[in-house]
Amino acid sequence: MDPQPSFPIGQRAILAWTQGLPTHLVVGLGLVATAAVGVADYTVARLFGYDFVATGFYLVPIGFVAFVRGTRCGMVIALAAALTETVATYAALVDVTNIWTVPISIVLELVVFVAAAYSQGAIRRFVDRERHLSRQDAVSGLVNSLGFREAAGWEVARARRFPQVVSLIYLDVDDFKAVNDRQGHARGDEVLWIVGRAMKASLRESDVVARVGGDEFAGLMPGTDAEGCRAATARVHLAITRDLARAGFAVTVSLGATTFLSAPETVDELIGAGDEAMYTVKRGAKNGVHHIVGRTSTLTSRRSRRVPSPPGT
Repeated sequence: MDPQPSFPIGQRAILAWTQGLPTHLVVGLGLVATAAVGVADYTVARLFGYDFVATGFYLVPIGFVAFVRGTRCGMVIALAAALTETVATYAALVDVTNIWTVPISIVLELVVFVAAAYSQGAIRRFVDRERHLSRQDAVSGLVNSLGFREAAGWEVARARRFPQVVSLIYLDVDDFKAVNDRQGHARGDEVLWIVGRAMKASLRESDVVARVGGDEFAGLMPGTDAEGCRAATARVHLAITRDLARAGFAVTVSLGATTFLSAPETVDELIGAGDEAMYTVKRGAKNGVHHIVGRTSTLTSRRSRRVPSPPGT
């Protein structure tokens, strides 16, 4: 799940308005707007003679569609705008002394329209790429804390609007500082990469897996009930323990998991419950899992389980 980019207020309003709309409907809106500009173009040409007065208004639907649905869709509107401009101009029966004036101007306008669609689509791609980089953890390759909180915010809002369970896995690498101190930061980064890879491979593609702190990771699982959460937590713990042992690391992980039967009030409540479940394990013997189930703040605790370290770790 990819967090939504950060845009200026006007662009955010456009994205919020068009979110969930099918592509053909967005393109249809662009075509309708283009036709409306064409009517205005025709009227201006009939009243005042051929002019570029209405030309700039064609750029609005072109830019709108290209920004919302990409360059290709923007190109469709650009071609439609050029065709509409042509029809409006000739339908107005504008009297020109040079027969090449209108065709040349239309070709030039087509170039402008196509350039506008391409540039607006490129701007959207650039912003999306920058947003992705700003929300990606460079070491583990996972979503970072900012991206995770954004995604969690959407899921909390969705769970409140369309009631459903939400589960969260929160884990910490035990004795991670010792790896950095004794083996160097490169080996420490390898531990983080292994943990992130194993965690992501153990959860669904639709789940949000993130590195949210130095050696802390979180996995958000929308629509996952208590039974599914316990199964996922066991898979994650087993995969991480196995992969770390194979790589020669004598470290373990402490996992806390929480299942909200109804949506939490805030993202902080969601993360706080997972963090508390994880620290229940950390305060004990570590290298285990602890699962909490309940309704928002009335969560009930299930007994944590100590997981033996694999041989040779």
